[in-house]
Amino acid sequence: MHVGTNHWALLVINIKEKEFHMHDSLRTKDDRDIPQYMEELRRYMKSKHIDAENWSLRYPDPCPQ
Repeated sequence: MHVGTNHWALLVINIKEKEFHMHDSLRTKDDRDIPQYMEELRRYMKSKHIDAENWSLRYPDPCPQ
């Protein structure tokens, strides 16, 4: 997913654990784009009959640089 103006991060959907995993080499946890992407993704998943409303967002370590 596109974060900010010139940075990309990988968002993994972990269905088994009911979590989203953000792999972001710059660790932009406070980026304003992330909540918007998460809301859009949850809305999409709901349209596919997957309730991800209470899934957590994790930032696994280590993250490749």
